[in-house]
Amino acid sequence: MRFAEYPWSERRYYWHNDDGSHHFSAARYQAGRLQQPVPLTGTLRRYSVNVQMVPALRNKWQMFVIPKEELFGSFYESMKAFESPFAWSALPENMHDPRTNGTELCIVWLERDNARASSAATVLARYGFPDFGEMLTGLARYGQRNSVLAG
Repeated sequence: MRFAEYPWSERRYYWHNDDGSHHFSAARYQAGRLQQPVPLTGTLRRYSVNVQMVPALRNKWQMFVIPKEELFGSFYESMKAFESPFAWSALPENMHDPRTNGTELCIVWLERDNARASSAATVLARYGFPDFGEMLTGLARYGQRNSVLAG
């Protein structure tokens, strides 16, 4: 079995579905109903933010989290009219699960060296869109603190 830990995730630990794990989960469920212990063994992979890359990303880009439906709606039309370049990427599923609140989120990337993109970033910040760069910095600090505590 394979497990993954994402410290920024609400659930933190994920059990990857491979090598017949669905059969094991059914057996585990039945054992739980019968109040029989079932030890889990497998490989745990811990993921963290690359601390050295966060400043490099933040120096080049301003990154904001917005709903995907807005990205391809009013945001896209506004950026097109303003002639401002931008890029976007999906927010990783282990950072946000759209099934729990019904809203898919994405990251808008605005280049700091571009005046129009910087103006757009100022507007997004003013209207309270979450700054993904700040989130990354917080995750990097969290990872450093935990690695120091772990020894």
